[in-house]
Amino acid sequence: MRPALTLALLIAVRPALAGTPEDVTPSLMGSYQGMRLSGSQQDAWVQLVEELGAAVANKSFAPAETLGALGFDLSAGSSFVFHSLGSEEEPSPWDTSHPSGDPGRVLSVPHLAIRKGLPMSFEVGMDLSWVAMSRQGAFGGYTRLALVEGYKPWPDITLQGGYSGYVGNDELGLGVTDLGLSIGSTYPFGTIPGLRSAQFSPWFNASMLRIRANPTVDADVADALGLVPIGGSADDALKASTLARLGLGFQITNGTLLLRLLGTWVPGTLPTASIAMGFSY
Repeated sequence: MRPALTLALLIAVRPALAGTPEDVTPSLMGSYQGMRLSGSQQDAWVQLVEELGAAVANKSFAPAETLGALGFDLSAGSSFVFHSLGSEEEPSPWDTSHPSGDPGRVLSVPHLAIRKGLPMSFEVGMDLSWVAMSRQGAFGGYTRLALVEGYKPWPDITLQGGYSGYVGNDELGLGVTDLGLSIGSTYPFGTIPGLRSAQFSPWFNASMLRIRANPTVDADVADALGLVPIGGSADDALKASTLARLGLGFQITNGTLLLRLLGTWVPGTLPTASIAMGFSY
């Protein structure tokens, strides 16, 4: 009786939450367009966590070549996440977990990224992002190590490992560990004969993402909807989700200016396109 009453109250207050249309609100997943959804929403919950985790994970957003001990770069841009679509008859987890019941079909995630080179072909970096039109964002950090670098004509190969945490959501704690390998090279070019001041750096990346999540909603609501921890040691926890991610990108630099483009795809979940501009020293 109590879970049913709690869900009924949540349905009633849904319109009042529409001021931030991209807020992810798991406690609302029991209804859609004012109608109760029958049964457990656990499968939808897992899908939501995997897609959100893939959206906020650290990106493979740098060439395979590292910056060098004195190198530094700063960039700003945005990722565009093409999440799953639903219908009136079968709403997606994004539809049911958003206050308006009609989230944007492309999720925009503006970000600010910093990378710093270290000796022995190491790098560290961090990424601060915001999910547009919401009160949530993510903060991530990573380390990169060049396994092979500078042996032309062989490509550069770099290993990256890091962690990104989803922040600002009172109903959902989520974190993503990433481990991946990038392979690519850098090619100088220029319009003036004999002077190649610009560089073109394409790369391919393959990564594994491990996603953990914990619902922090009322216990009765969590039980009614099937919102269980994903990863962790709780008795009812599911295994942490492990996803493969493929990425293809390139960077163009001219002097200290840079432009980056990256496309990633997580089979079974969603594609993402990212663009950034900045400075590299």
